[in-house]
Amino acid sequence: MPKNRFTFIANFIVILTILYLILFMNYHIYTSDIGELDINITQDENFPETASITISPNKKLKNYYILIYEDDDSNNWLYFSNNATGKDTHYILDELLPPHKIKYALLEGSSTKNMHTFNIKSKYPISHLANKDHVFHAYLIVPYSIFPFPKFYYIKHQIFFINIGI
Repeated sequence: MPKNRFTFIANFIVILTILYLILFMNYHIYTSDIGELDINITQDENFPETASITISPNKKLKNYYILIYEDDDSNNWLYFSNNATGKDTHYILDELLPPHKIKYALLEGSSTKNMHTFNIKSKYPISHLANKDHVFHAYLIVPYSIFPFPKFYYIKHQIFFINIGI
């Protein structure tokens, strides 16, 4: 009798594992495209050192994060740096943010909040910034989780420029 019970439990575990693998493959490998970020940069005519960035995903997402940072280590722009509080945000910053980057913007979005706008201001005069491309990186990070597997993050990377011409 114990041998039949062991066989039944082993078969049940094998069937359960196969079902989870099929579900995992269908959900994660064949997941539709998460889209990209729409980035709109406008400059104030009265204050040319100030740029307004409006950023939003072009597809409706249930939960997502947007990480933005400047490529140049001299940090020509002043913008807010976040204090990450959640477990997810700490993981995202540890994995994606290059070492020694202290200025970044980590925005959290949901299906109800899909547009983020913030202003950045140059810390140098306009003559120093003129006719130079300032490179920024933007990551669209979408978490997916399926029980009992750990959380996965789908990531899209984009590069955008802020160019000030006199």
